[in-house]
This record gives sequence, structure tokens and C-alpha cells, in this order.
Amino acid sequence: MNLSTPPLTIGRRRGLLLHIDEVASGLACDCECVKCGESLVAKKGRVVQHHFSHAGDSDCPGAWETALHVAGKNALLRRKVTYLPPLSLSFRADKVSLSLAPARAVLLKSVRLEVPLSGVVIDAIAETPDERLGIEIRVTHAVETNKVDRLQRLGLSAFEIDLSDIDRIASLEQVDKIVCSTSDRRHWLFHVSTAVETYNAIQKATRRPIILRELSRHVDRCPLEHWKYEGSPYANVNMHCMNCQNALEITDETVQCNAINNSQQADLFSGGDT
Repeated sequence: MNLSTPPLTIGRRRGLLLHIDEVASGLACDCECVKCGESLVAKKGRVVQHHFSHAGDSDCPGAWETALHVAGKNALLRRKVTYLPPLSLSFRADKVSLSLAPARAVLLKSVRLEVPLSGVVIDAIAETPDERLGIEIRVTHAVETNKVDRLQRLGLSAFEIDLSDIDRIASLEQVDKIVCSTSDRRHWLFHVSTAVETYNAIQKATRRPIILRELSRHVDRCPLEHWKYEGSPYANVNMHCMNCQNALEITDETVQCNAINNSQQADLFSGGDT
């Protein structure tokens, strides 16, 4: 066993994944490597951590990573249930503005693995009663930016389940639980509804020009009236807007702001009556 990498504890027998603790010792385990297909030897002594090694002592880098990745995908395929991450509307710097939906369990009507779509391969595509979802299983590397961009262009909502810090000798039951029965270790890569809501919110916000005064950038007529000069409210972009949930988008020239002033708030609570 190469001590620089985690031990290989998942093998495959006639298509079925098995943990090292479930098989007989030696070649009697009748297992093969999930990555390269070579026969495995189950080493189950009293001193060294139980693990599989390749029968021919061949070097198969990443075998444990591939086995864990396959175990995560197969859990979805077998169980056909998982948890969706909480869904929030967020803007620049991931400032959460509005919670759209909490984490929730969802039944999967169907699951397809390793689906090629427009030049990328999605770990799993699942059909729920309400939508089609892409699901990525992370073991070492997060989903690449170009894949996320492709998901957005395809309009495919997708989330990632993170197994990167799981115990490397975890049982298949533990992998199943994380993938299918818990609401943590997951986040949205892209969701159609948040993209639409974010776009609509920015379009509805007020475009406020940024004015350079000496060495400071200001926005005049700030509805929140952070500062005033001769009775006119304004905000300092760096001090106020950058930390304001109402500043949905900030460019070099403008702030897209959805803040309302005190009189507008009063109208909202009163139903707009005067």
C-alpha cells in the first residue's frame, strides 16, 4: 500500500461495489479495481489498516478516488432519493438577500449516470417530480468553472455533493447516508430560478450614478440617508454601498440599488394610502 495516498477500501465484484470489511481475505475476495479492472487482493491483517491492493502490484494512481466517486453516484442510482441544498437569492460577493427554499428531501423518478451534454459529462442527471437536475459528486476537485458556465448556458439546475473530507475508509453505508440522507455537504452550482430572480431584481433596481468627489466615490440621494450634506442624503460607495444588501450590483460608474426610503416604507406598510 502506498502510504502517501488513502487506502483502497472499495472494490467491485460482478458489478456490485463492496467494502473491504464485507469480503474474504486474499484473492478469495473475488474483487476487481473500479478504475482499472485488475484483480484485487484483500489484505486484512491485525496490524495494517484493512485495504485492497492490486494482485499484480501495479501502480493505479487515483484508484481510491475513482472508487469513492463511483460509490457516490451509485448511491443515487440505487436509492433514488437525495437532499436539495437550501436555495437563496444572492448578488455580488454572495451576499444573501432572500431565502427561496430550505434544504429538503426529494424523490428521484429516474437517475442517469455519466451523461454527456454539449461537450461536458455530468456525473448524474436526475428527474424529480418538479424538475430535471444535474448532480456532481466531488471527491478531490471542485467542479470546473467551464462546466458551471456550460450548465448555465444549458439552463440545467445543478448542485454538488462534497465528499472531499469524508473518512477515506468510510463504509458504503456512510457514503449512502451522506449522498442520499443528509442535507449538509452540498451547494448549488447553478439554479434557473435564482438566475431569473437575480436578473429581474437588478433590472427593477434604481440605477444610481457614482460621483467622484476628491478621492471618494459617492452616490447622491441615498434612500438610507447614511450621510447628509446641506440637507441632501448621500452614501460613500466604499464605506456604505459595498456593505449594503440593497446594493445589488456595483460597477465603476453606477450602483443598482433597491433600497427604499422611510416614506416609501411607510407607504408599503399602509398599503400606499395617503
